[in-house]
Amino acid sequence: MAISRKTNVPNAPLRVGFWTELKLNRIGRVDARKYLNFQDTTATHAINKLEAQMKTGQLKVNAWLANEMQPLRAGNQALGSQIAHLDQRIAKIEANLGPTGRIRKANTGRLQQLRQQRLNALAQKSTNNAAARAFVEVAFEGNQTWRRFYEAQAAMYVRARSLKTKGKLAAANSSIPSVTDVRLLDIEDFFDDDTPTEKGSK
Repeated sequence: MAISRKTNVPNAPLRVGFWTELKLNRIGRVDARKYLNFQDTTATHAINKLEAQMKTGQLKVNAWLANEMQPLRAGNQALGSQIAHLDQRIAKIEANLGPTGRIRKANTGRLQQLRQQRLNALAQKSTNNAAARAFVEVAFEGNQTWRRFYEAQAAMYVRARSLKTKGKLAAANSSIPSVTDVRLLDIEDFFDDDTPTEKGSK
């Protein structure tokens, strides 16, 4: 399914801006004097701010995902109720087609209609699930843009610190502090897909 509102995903900027890079380099040089005994991977105040920025962005991605999922989840709940009701009607007719040939013929036709309605509802639910999974893929990539943006900024900061205290060789081999991503919303209910089949043929 094509996602028409893909551009509304709150992704991170594609690259670190010029003035931001200058600011990170300046902070890195200042912190090199302030934190003489710190390792590259130590989470300084500057790193904590970059991590908070990343997680704020990822929370916005989660909010976007929740907004896209809401109508799909509501639709699936309504479809689930509809399917359960159709199952009851189908089972009632199957249990007793009627006493006469005329009634049995009418009920057989009604049974076919109900089965088709059930297949249509299952197909719509499957379509909703596919749409939800597509939104999840977009949201996952959105989360990753914030991680990459954090890593790009942290690398500039750490490199500036290392250049000030250890020289070019150490700066080239410096590592950035690791951080934990914000987890995406629970969307397991959209992965329990029903294959459209006629009632009684599963």
